[in-house]
Amino acid sequence: MKTPKISGLIERIPRAQRLWFLTAILLFLTAFIGFSAIYTPWQQNHQRLERDCTDEEERANLLQTITRQGKKLKQQEKTFLMGTGGTSALTGQVSHIASATGIHIESVIPQNEVPFGPYTKFQIQILATSSFQELVGFLQAIEKDQPILQIDQVSIENLLRESQEGAEAASADRQKAKLLISGFAKRGTSP
Repeated sequence: MKTPKISGLIERIPRAQRLWFLTAILLFLTAFIGFSAIYTPWQQNHQRLERDCTDEEERANLLQTITRQGKKLKQQEKTFLMGTGGTSALTGQVSHIASATGIHIESVIPQNEVPFGPYTKFQIQILATSSFQELVGFLQAIEKDQPILQIDQVSIENLLRESQEGAEAASADRQKAKLLISGFAKRGTSP
């Protein structure tokens, strides 16, 4: 039942205006329902898709960067690591450097291979004699050589030699060096 005040008020409004008012209310409700039920979820999906696309672009860029770095590392690995040959290749490389720098190698003692992450570490112990200048040149050549060699241990002792008068004098020019030298290869490439 309608209260007399509201029914009297509604009856005073012309019928066309009542229809217009009712139509406006229905349009407002339809727009509100459409906005909340259709547009808002669509907007949220659109924003989520944009975020997903941005994330995928970032992942693609990271993947490209990783791929480029992997190729660079493989190129550098070829430069820095020994190929096949293991200890014998290491001995040959050290012998070549020793002869180029004037070092006289007295003995070479191969050491056991040591796992070193994804690599194998080959080691040789050498006993050599040289002047101090030649020894410094040898150490510098080892440091600059590629594939990379590493000196793990060094011990140097001064050699004594007898002078013509028979007295012993320290020879500052002759040194006996004991070195432990390492080279590296990718695991599985040793002979």
